[in-house]
Amino acid sequence: GEGDPRSAHLTFSGGYSRKSVGVDLAYLQWSIAPELRVAAGKIAYPNWQPGQSVFIGGDFNPEGWSSSYRSDSGWFANAHHFWLQTRADAADSRQSGLQLGFASAEGMPTRLTVAGAYTDFTHVEGQKPFLDGVNPYGNSLNAAGELMNDFNVAELSSELTMQRYPGSLTVFMHLARNVGAANDDI
Repeated sequence: GEGDPRSAHLTFSGGYSRKSVGVDLAYLQWSIAPELRVAAGKIAYPNWQPGQSVFIGGDFNPEGWSSSYRSDSGWFANAHHFWLQTRADAADSRQSGLQLGFASAEGMPTRLTVAGAYTDFTHVEGQKPFLDGVNPYGNSLNAAGELMNDFNVAELSSELTMQRYPGSLTVFMHLARNVGAANDDI
């Protein structure tokens, strides 16, 4: 596509020019046991997200590895490590995270899922914004156009779905705070 890692949508342009090809997903997955799997490559974002949360878009597919555990009793855990940007002249920017949660049994008329997560972004502060090097998407920049804050994001999320005839109702909450920001923690 046009280089936007947050979206798989592409608008073709340039007449009869050659088109670049974007890879959406390309990974290896190993199921170590029925409840435990490991994946590596360009993978789907592994953390559970509630409802229509827009914190991480549904078509964001990072590069790295993840592991997921799902027990029969409803407990789950996700861990990941992604490469955000590689640099020849400085340390690579990376993202590592852990999510722990519980989901009540599927098929019940009322289903509750709750989760907490912590994500650490390394070598981010003092770097240009990742997507295009210019647009900070609401993050604070210094006079040189570099990110002013580190990113260590603590999240709490939940979703309650009630299935009743003739329809259903889903209520969700997704809170996130950048605890690594020195100021303007948005």
